[in-house]
Amino acid sequence: MEKNVWKRVILSQSKKIQDGIKLLNSTELQFIMVVDNKNKFLGTITDGDIRRGLIKGLNLNDNLTKIVNKKSIYVGPNRSYEDAVVLMKTQMVRHMPVIDNLKKIVGLHLLEEVTNTSLSNKFVIMAGGFGKRLRPLTNRTPKPMLKIGNKPILEHIILNAKKNGFQNFIICIHYLHNKITKYFKKGTKHEVKIDYLYEKKPKGTAAGLRDLTVRNKKPILVTNGDVISNVNYSKILEYHNHNKSDATVVTRNISQKNPYGVVKIKNGKVYGFEEKKNFVVNINTGIYVLSPKVLKFLDKNREDMPDFLEKLRKKKKRVIAYPIYENWIDIGTKPNLQNSKKKFS
Repeated sequence: MEKNVWKRVILSQSKKIQDGIKLLNSTELQFIMVVDNKNKFLGTITDGDIRRGLIKGLNLNDNLTKIVNKKSIYVGPNRSYEDAVVLMKTQMVRHMPVIDNLKKIVGLHLLEEVTNTSLSNKFVIMAGGFGKRLRPLTNRTPKPMLKIGNKPILEHIILNAKKNGFQNFIICIHYLHNKITKYFKKGTKHEVKIDYLYEKKPKGTAAGLRDLTVRNKKPILVTNGDVISNVNYSKILEYHNHNKSDATVVTRNISQKNPYGVVKIKNGKVYGFEEKKNFVVNINTGIYVLSPKVLKFLDKNREDMPDFLEKLRKKKKRVIAYPIYENWIDIGTKPNLQNSKKKFS
């Protein structure tokens, strides 16, 4: 890694959370060091700090200082790299800022990951839909096989999941299923294992998973076959396990503009006006983690994932959100398909 790469991950405390996200997405370090207005070290930010902030209700325009870890550990310039490695392993961190006695940043130690852990969890891709909104593009090609750059959507998903340690894939298929099985076969070309779950008739975005109940003892990651993201899937699984969740739904903040002026009314009287404002909502990204014990609650005939998650919630099961800020797009419409080609080609 470049010697002075740490200089590119320094951000001023005056910046916004969205500035931190842009910086994290632009560097492989996935780590930020924050300085005050005198360029003195203030603390650090990781993707976990950002997600915790989003869960608490912070929005992307909030100040960066609201998520800074001001108790982050650092070492002085006289400490050896070997000492720093011991400290990083003890504290279970991958980054160690080097700070001088004037509180100025003078370097960064990194604990490089030697291997990418292989995961035995199943990675399920729902790829049986008709893609009606994308016709005529989907008249002869299933939506997950439409190309972004020189690769089908499905291949983008599989390669990212493989990079994150997943090796065992199940693709749920129906419409023009032969196009999918002929391209991927058993996964040998991509050095993964691929099985197929064929639905004779569509069962919705969740019901087909019931057939996996008997063969799964570990949580499964599920994604719609028309969703592309550069999110780290293994971190979602880790978050699910850490929080002892029954179901985890991956969410994303999006800003929507209200096209109308708002009139404030109380007891029939107007007490104020608001100009057109943006408002932030959490959307379902179509990515989930499900513990095997909840699959038995799936309707065997037909059930969509939002209905299933609501059923689990009513049964008092633990359903939690995992907010992401990474690039993500649902390729369900022609404009989104064109947009995805700009983002992921």
